[in-house]
Amino acid sequence: MEKYKFATQATSGAHCHQLVASVAVNAAAELYETLMGDNVMYEAWRKRNPGAGAKALARRFISDNWGKCIPVARTTLAAMLRDPTIAESLKEQIVEALALDSSLMKGRQNPAQVVGSTTTESKA
Repeated sequence: MEKYKFATQATSGAHCHQLVASVAVNAAAELYETLMGDNVMYEAWRKRNPGAGAKALARRFISDNWGKCIPVARTTLAAMLRDPTIAESLKEQIVEALALDSSLMKGRQNPAQVVGSTTTESKA
């Protein structure tokens, strides 16, 4: 799939580092490819966007949903730090991006929600 470029901060209200936004856009593009592989999903999306071509449909989906992929992007970048095949110079850039990103507190989520934790504490 082609690389998508969006005015990420302004269009979604998302508040994150540029690298995190870039990974989130790519995650949304992958999500689009996965979801739209199902003909029912594709037809439903196409009906919501009449007259749009294939590229326009993809761009609209990504534009509408990349902000929802920010927690996944942060988690993905953090996981890359444990990968021994990733160059140290890239890891340093990731660490810097995540550190700067963590200083942007607007819209921050609970980390347990990001990783899909289903356990909840019961109150006695």
